[in-house]
Amino acid sequence: MTDKETAPRKWNFPDITIGAGGFALVFASEKASSAGELHANFKLGKGGEYLGLIDPSGVAVSEWK
Repeated sequence: MTDKETAPRKWNFPDITIGAGGFALVFASEKASSAGELHANFKLGKGGEYLGLIDPSGVAVSEWK
């Protein structure tokens, strides 16, 4: 997951399993993950910015601009 198109592997999901119909909540907080909470190592700007979910090969699976 990334907030920069030029850095597709900025934050990697930890080794977790998400069951069918499940979800993972990731805070774009620039804080360290702890106590069962996932925190990305970047923040998103208030005015909006790029957010991409990238597969292991580096291709964007979903992206918002």
